[in-house]
Amino acid sequence: MRFESWVDNGSLFIKGELVEEHGDSRIGPRFQGPFDELEMVNDTVFYSFVPSSLHPDTLALACYHLFFPWIGNKVEFPNPVSPRVLELVNYPTYSRFKGEIEVLNCSDQIKPFERERGSEIDFGDIAISFGGGVDSTALHAIFPEAMLIHEVPTDNPRADVSKRGAVSSMIKFQEMSNTPYQVVKTNSRLLSKPNGVTSWLSPMIPSVLVAAENKKKSLLLGSNLGTLFLKDGLRYAPAHKIPNLARDSLAEVSVDIIQASGGISQYMATKISADSGLTSFLNFCESGENARPCSRCLKCLRRELMYRCLVNENGDAHNLSDLPMDTSTFIEKYNIDRVLTRFAPGNHEPYTHVFSFSRDTMGGNFPIELMDLCVNSPPADFMRFWPPEADEIFPFGYGKILERIKSSIPEMPRHEQAIFRSWKSINLTELDAN
Repeated sequence: MRFESWVDNGSLFIKGELVEEHGDSRIGPRFQGPFDELEMVNDTVFYSFVPSSLHPDTLALACYHLFFPWIGNKVEFPNPVSPRVLELVNYPTYSRFKGEIEVLNCSDQIKPFERERGSEIDFGDIAISFGGGVDSTALHAIFPEAMLIHEVPTDNPRADVSKRGAVSSMIKFQEMSNTPYQVVKTNSRLLSKPNGVTSWLSPMIPSVLVAAENKKKSLLLGSNLGTLFLKDGLRYAPAHKIPNLARDSLAEVSVDIIQASGGISQYMATKISADSGLTSFLNFCESGENARPCSRCLKCLRRELMYRCLVNENGDAHNLSDLPMDTSTFIEKYNIDRVLTRFAPGNHEPYTHVFSFSRDTMGGNFPIELMDLCVNSPPADFMRFWPPEADEIFPFGYGKILERIKSSIPEMPRHEQAIFRSWKSINLTELDAN
């Protein structure tokens, strides 16, 4: 693939040209599951943000992650790059899909991108990739001084997005806490058919560009305990010991990329956001009016369950009406058949523990219609705590950052650690077979 890049009218443009001699293909897979086959239907991405300076290695990795599914065995980036890029695009994460990729414009004359390492990270050194959901909102609650960076999908670089849920929340956060923020509009999710991200790192590109431009040393991502440590929702996985070469390849040419809330469960992220008075700003779904929660989808159901757990435990402090969705009805507004099919234990969805926790916390208020999702699943009270292995998400120099996060969430007791590490989703069909 041959790449071009230019700046026009306040936007950065990146174009990927399919080249038959490079082995490029109009249809190709993402490098992470689900391994969908994506058809390339657009060859140019814009970002409504122009860095004052952009290292050619950083631009190269942006190109690579955006157009990964369709790259063949040769690439030519917009500008000559350092030999380090050749190493990064041939990490095993990628080479198992692509084989060896040749970079046609490597040059020993280009000095590799360098970033400061080893110094203690302070609160002013971090930015948050802000989606508006409970995970990134909880990170904002913990670090109100950290810069928020939000990607807005659109096909118009001059679209007015001020009324969109996450954007209006960031505007309010600046008024409340003097929190700096940056909105970046982009059509990067319109490159493929079906629409969506071409790799899980492509939505990070606006954030790393803005963070690097603003001299930040670290970009914090919203994640959660289940996604990171409960592999596919089936069983515990030691995520702190599993290298993430894809993430590291982008970090090598930008800033540290840390899944900082990976030790915080969806329940605790909801509680941290609510205790900070931010419930009404949550934007975990963008399918409703003004890109706000729709009160119908599967994500809205999970978030409503977590918030109802909070209200069930402390109704004096938290009002159901504060959640920015329709809570006048509950389970009857969702498509239960779809819920039971999608979240059936064993279906590789990392959420069975959410239903188990809700079952035990809500007691008689837990919808009987959802009981098949967790009737035989073990308790998940570990969701109230921070596991010690989550400390290892953070590299050297993040002592102050980690300390503040852990001041908002209790350490996981030893007996809960044992339950957490042995936790396994149980499929009813497995029980029947035995």
